[in-house]
Amino acid sequence: GPVLMVLFILLAAALIVMVWNMANLNDALKISTMQYASDVSYQLTEDLASRIQSNKMELELIADSLPRLNGAQAEAEFLERKRKILDFDELLAIDLQTRTSSAQISEELLDKIIAALEGMEESAVISAEGQYLLFFTPVSDAQNSKVLVGIRNQQNIQNLIQPLSFNGRGLNCIVDSQGQVVIIPADVQSFMQLD
Repeated sequence: GPVLMVLFILLAAALIVMVWNMANLNDALKISTMQYASDVSYQLTEDLASRIQSNKMELELIADSLPRLNGAQAEAEFLERKRKILDFDELLAIDLQTRTSSAQISEELLDKIIAALEGMEESAVISAEGQYLLFFTPVSDAQNSKVLVGIRNQQNIQNLIQPLSFNGRGLNCIVDSQGQVVIIPADVQSFMQLD
């Protein structure tokens, strides 16, 4: 009778408290997870921005050295040494007037680079089709028609940030301040499935 009713009420109250506590714990866990993801993303952003800024400055120093080199062969060898040190996929000088490059690249890629640099007059980093970043700086020579271009492709950029994000298991997409995709993730299919 009454004892059983009291036990039932106490059990119901205990269940309500447990459900309420679990809901609060779940909310706290969501907030904590979101904060962790936000902190990691912020750290990755700061790290990548710092690396990009560093690469821009290094390119400016290399561009300053180019006019002092004797001949195309010396220039090509110098740029190849610097490319390896800086871990660019390509590092080349392009003459915009003659549309020639210091390195052997496809005509299609050369055209894409020249089109992307249209109207650029100072050092910049620009995205090309979400597939690679172009680091660009003018070279001060007699004709002022040369530019120095460093290329990091999608995988190269992902390699910079992947080991740092969620123990290498993160899915990284780089966007600009307007939310436009700059570098798509290596695993595009998984990325497209995200809401």
